[in-house]
Amino acid sequence: MNNLYPIHDSLVSRQEKEKLLSQQGMVFWFTGLSGSGKSTIATAFQRTLYEQGYFAEVLDGDNIRTGLNNNLSFSEADRAENIRRIAEVAKLFCQNGIITICSFISPTIAMREQARTIIGPGDFVEVFVDTPLEICEQRDVKGLYARARRGEIKGFTGIDSPFEAPINPEIHINTTTVGVKEAVGNLMAKVRSTGYEVRGMGYEVRGMGYEMHSEELTEDEENIASDFYAPYNKKSVQNLIVWQKAMQITSRLLKMVEEIKEFGLRDQIIRSSVSIASNISEGYNRGSNKEFIRYLFIAKGSASELHTQLLFVKELYTFNDLDAILNDLSVLLQQLGKLIQYRKSHGF
Repeated sequence: MNNLYPIHDSLVSRQEKEKLLSQQGMVFWFTGLSGSGKSTIATAFQRTLYEQGYFAEVLDGDNIRTGLNNNLSFSEADRAENIRRIAEVAKLFCQNGIITICSFISPTIAMREQARTIIGPGDFVEVFVDTPLEICEQRDVKGLYARARRGEIKGFTGIDSPFEAPINPEIHINTTTVGVKEAVGNLMAKVRSTGYEVRGMGYEVRGMGYEMHSEELTEDEENIASDFYAPYNKKSVQNLIVWQKAMQITSRLLKMVEEIKEFGLRDQIIRSSVSIASNISEGYNRGSNKEFIRYLFIAKGSASELHTQLLFVKELYTFNDLDAILNDLSVLLQQLGKLIQYRKSHGF
């Protein structure tokens, strides 16, 4: 009888996955008091990685405690189990080539050493977000320190439960002297030290400021859509109105989404928005018209998803610019459809 279990030697290896992603899987383990700035820096770090072409994921209390670990309390034993499960998930992500950012108090050295052992010392980067207790208490966004001081929360780290500071972390971020931008720069330096070059998407998201002058296809776009790709390889993607409009929408949305409180919705909007322009750009820079059209279809799908997400936002919030953005997005969908039809009518 044949062995029904998978033969691991025949599976795609970690090295093959990392080669595909052009990055090395690693785990950045953020530790520090509640309110120290772990989540702020972790989110900014992930955004920077994404904008520079890396695939990264953030694991924190919001997406772990509400799902995988929703059956655990905050007792000492359950907190240890919480960290063990997180480390196992982070290990799986890392072995698939994903840069994984874990943001958890993980108050004891023993907890963090357990995580290091599970993940593997060579893949584990301990990041100490060092903020004095008094500053964390002043921030107290969720009011947890105040409740702990009143005795409403027992075993709260920093109040009646100890926090053991890392002795020799790979990265030490003293937030009293280092801002978010500098902290992210230090983290990016560690990513680049792996030897993989930055896989930039080839455009800057913020502050593009391209003005729209027409809703019709430009002569360049008609030529690109209807003729062979090669004669136009000296032209720039910036000549494409669909790309210009996508960048303009992204720039306006990045300012608007800062006011959206739901992290998941905010993240989906940003992902969909950036995906439109990046796929147009990626398709244009491919070596064939067939590839170009394939990426245009992906961009159009992202635009449709973004339209649905913004309609949902309209039910929850009142933004002065939202109707105008939705109108521009509808125009962009029409433009993408027209560009695709032009290309399809001439065959591949």
